[in-house]
Amino acid sequence: IFEMENKIALAKTWDTSIDPAGYIMSEKMDGVRSYWENDHFVTRTGNNIFVPEHIINKMPLGKGVVMDGEFFTDYGKFDECISICRKKDFSGDWTKIKYLVFEAPTATGNILQRLETLKCYQNDFVQIVNQHVCKGYDDLNTFLEEIESKGGEGVMLRTPDTPFKPKRTSDMLKVKTFHDDEGVVIGY
Repeated sequence: IFEMENKIALAKTWDTSIDPAGYIMSEKMDGVRSYWENDHFVTRTGNNIFVPEHIINKMPLGKGVVMDGEFFTDYGKFDECISICRKKDFSGDWTKIKYLVFEAPTATGNILQRLETLKCYQNDFVQIVNQHVCKGYDDLNTFLEEIESKGGEGVMLRTPDTPFKPKRTSDMLKVKTFHDDEGVVIGY
């Protein structure tokens, strides 16, 4: 087990009283959270994720590059993804998995600048999650509906000019639609 305290950021839940205009917006992936450092992947709790060598060879080995993201197979396939990632004998079909990166924890600058430092490492396995500036409530709701129509989990909002903070932070907010018996509530 690797010590993960002071290495990852965790989102708080968005409240509708917070105007999303100006935040950086991206899809919240429904996969297995995975942190890349030097030559291995670990979960957000520090447990090793055993990854086949052909996948490790697609990563920036020995370059001091750190990435935070999610292993992702497809919408509605979370159980399949976690099943592949939990196998220690590499028997799962890793060709179905992509590593969707949403943070470069050790890079400097704001979120867009940090992610820019990782673009040179993109390949058929490593992909940077698209980010764009939110124009307001309507933009957020349209984007959330688009994601949910594909079976996606939700939206992440990030303050645009904040450096990385390795803790649960209001600089990173998750937005999901919650369904109850009387209607739909966006956020909470």
